[in-house]
Amino acid sequence: MNINSANKLAVHDKLLFSFGAIMIASALISWTLRINPYPSNSEILPELLNDPTQIETDQATFDFERKGNSYNIVPLYEYEISALVVSKREDSFQHKVFYRDHVNEADLCVIWGDNIKNNIHKNMTFSNSTWFCSIKAKGHRTWQEMQDIFKNENLSNNHLLSNDSEVRKNISRAKVGDQIRIRGLLSKYSTNSGPERGTSTSRTDTGNGACETIYVNDFEILKKGNPFSDIFGLIARINLVIVLILIAIYREQLLLNNIKTGSPGPKENYLENLKNTIPKEPKKW
Repeated sequence: MNINSANKLAVHDKLLFSFGAIMIASALISWTLRINPYPSNSEILPELLNDPTQIETDQATFDFERKGNSYNIVPLYEYEISALVVSKREDSFQHKVFYRDHVNEADLCVIWGDNIKNNIHKNMTFSNSTWFCSIKAKGHRTWQEMQDIFKNENLSNNHLLSNDSEVRKNISRAKVGDQIRIRGLLSKYSTNSGPERGTSTSRTDTGNGACETIYVNDFEILKKGNPFSDIFGLIARINLVIVLILIAIYREQLLLNNIKTGSPGPKENYLENLKNTIPKEPKKW
């Protein structure tokens, strides 16, 4: 390979590396600068300050089929809640494959009432695992500082069930920071006559079994959260995807370019330098 070709390849590699570095830096900055998704107090709708309503139902047990599985729903109470979404878990691979559960559309961790009034949620982080909603104090604060202010009875983790395409679509659109209303049935349910999964019927319980299992009849996003938070998060994800695509496309080419330009490795450089330090034998005539 001539010097001009080698220089062109070297410049190409540097440009590609620089572009990738810029995209990664942009992704990290965008992720860091995500704006707080929660609305200000003035934007909170009045219904979110009220407790959920729960009354006994005479709705009979019912069954339905979905994606080759049969589901049995046992309604216990009519239930309605208006709340702020603080964490969400979409219908997971684990639920679909291991539990063959195609009816648990999502888990929503939500707050209402005093937990919104006192702004405590903005000093905390929330996350959903397969079964639970976890709560942690944010930054330098500790849970001991938070627990006297935060009210467990104003938080619930909701397993949302539905066999209605429109309801499922609305649930999928909900994001952290949205103000939502759920109307449905607190229910027990089972899949393919397997073990029955229950529901909490109290807002004051905690730990295992404290989640509300709701067969959703109506799901409404009353007001969206801060849209700029989603935009920055989307920019970060797009940039990282672009970097991964570039690596997949140009990996072989970059390796090949390195071979063609004859770029010596560390070992080769060391041996070459060592060779040059050895005195050359005088020529004999």
